[in-house]
Amino acid sequence: PPRRLWLRLLKWSLFAAGLIFVGRALVDEFARMSWAELHFDPWLMAAAALCVAASKAVTFQPYGLLLARFCRRPPWRTMAAAVWVSQIGKYIPGKVGAVAGMALLLRRYDVPARKAVATMIIVDGLSVAVGMLVAIPVTLMEPVHSRLPTAWIWSPVGLAAVLVCVHPRVFKAGSSMILRKLGYEPLVTL
Repeated sequence: PPRRLWLRLLKWSLFAAGLIFVGRALVDEFARMSWAELHFDPWLMAAAALCVAASKAVTFQPYGLLLARFCRRPPWRTMAAAVWVSQIGKYIPGKVGAVAGMALLLRRYDVPARKAVATMIIVDGLSVAVGMLVAIPVTLMEPVHSRLPTAWIWSPVGLAAVLVCVHPRVFKAGSSMILRKLGYEPLVTL
């Protein structure tokens, strides 16, 4: 049928556009690098590659676990593809590819768009909180302390801010506000 052909053509066009935008972003980043200052250690490169592979293997798990709370969890291959599409979608201007990609891929498995988007917002919010918790101790280390002697003052402030942000009432209110701005109804259970 012609409709299926057009849908397939649209999907491949979006895929090609995504690759073009990602490729352009990578070329721009590589152009900014000073290659003379880079020194590669094969063992460290292999360890880094293993770490990246391991992290990619479990990246989709938080999304799947959260979706299981809200609805039927899609198969792991679908979750992996949806998360991968949402991560490369950030290179597409307007950043809509991240949200639209996940919502469209999960719609096949009867996951409502608002639940897919809400899951993405929750995981991204928790990732930022975890990133801040990991980064806060850096303010106590010597390179930062020698350049910014009062940086340690911000450690307890940052820790308190993270704890307030991940409190269920605050996190639910923030997630609901973002969902409303995106045109979705807030989740009742969170």
